Order: sequence, then structure tokens, then C-alpha cells
Amino acid sequence: MFGTRGWVVVMMLGLGLFSKPVLAKGPALDFGLGFGGTTIDGSLPEIDNSFGSRFNFNFSFPIAPDTAIEPLRLGIGFSIEGTMEEGPRIRDDDEDDRIEERPYSSYFAFSPEIKLAWSQPLGERLFVEPSVAVVMPIANYSVGEVESYRYYRDYYDEDDDQTRVGFGVRPALALGFNLTEHQAIGLVFSYLWADVNFSEPIGDKVEAFDVLFFYRLTF
Repeated sequence: MFGTRGWVVVMMLGLGLFSKPVLAKGPALDFGLGFGGTTIDGSLPEIDNSFGSRFNFNFSFPIAPDTAIEPLRLGIGFSIEGTMEEGPRIRDDDEDDRIEERPYSSYFAFSPEIKLAWSQPLGERLFVEPSVAVVMPIANYSVGEVESYRYYRDYYDEDDDQTRVGFGVRPALALGFNLTEHQAIGLVFSYLWADVNFSEPIGDKVEAFDVLFFYRLTF
């Protein structure tokens, strides 16, 4: 059965999880990495909730420390995100050791952001943090064919390549757990809506939903 040593371990874990740390409320650095789905109007092959990844960095600080709105934080940072979609084979032969050829479309963006967040404690160690960020994606969209060879790496033949600067918003909800006085971890659920003026036939609207694991270091 569950011996004395086991109960001691459980009690120690309970104290570690639910005891109250001295929480730092100063500036913080957030590092996030996760995955989600991206949709771009008019893309072909269609980028429609296509699997992608995102890295996020954010520096934030309380706007009014030691006041009633102390949980309100201002953040400045950036995201790096991208996805690629491939279509069905359009050729399959052994010419020049080529195995197959298929169309592709890809999206990559570097997105500076300014964010407002409200960091609300829930109990002793947990917190919830709704936020909204204004983002300026510097986005690249390319389309073409990828050729796979038997003995060589894949070759990407671009038919169109566009880089544009857009504007968007990214509401998010973070669920966090304070590990120590200066460290926290958690998950961020976010949705991006952005207007990027790609040339026709690509549409202007870019949407993305993702989930990030984040690590926070507070000073």
C-alpha cells in the first residue's frame, strides 16, 4: 500500500504546489514556443488551417505599480511564425533522377507587437492573463513547385514571391503557474487576425490560432 514515505512525498509536493511564494511584480521576459493553424485567403495550394509553428518573445512591465491597476502590463516584443502546404503530385518520373514534382505555397512572418495584458492572480500560485496585441507582420508568401530527386535535396522553383507589411490584432489568454518568486510557466491560447496586402490572387486576410508554452522570468 501507500507507505509513510509515499505520504511524505505527497505532502511535500502539495506544499510546493500550493504554498505562496513572494511574487515579483516588476519587469518580465516571456519566451514562448508552440504550434497552431494558419489560413490565408486565395492561397493555392490552399493554406487553410495549415499546421505551423510560432516563437514569441515579449518584454513587459507594470504600467502603474503600487496602485489599483498594478496588474495592467505593457509589453513589447515580436513573433516569428510560418507554415507551408504542398499539393498533389503533378509529375512522377525518373528524368534526371527526379522522383516527383508537386506544387507548394508557404508563409513566413516576423511580427513586432505592442501588447496590453492584465495579470490576475487565482489563488496562491496560479494566474490568468488576458491580453490584446497590436501586430505589424512583415510577411512573405511564395508559391511554386518543389522537385524531389533520388540523390539530391529538394529543389524549390518559385513562381511568385511577395513580401508585404500588414497590420493586425492578436487577442490571447494565458494560464500560468508561478514556480518561484521570479519564474513562471504556462500556456497561451491566441488568435491572430491580420490584413496583409498581398497581390492577387492572394487575399488580404491572414488568420492563425495557436497554443504556446511559455516561460516567464520576472525581475
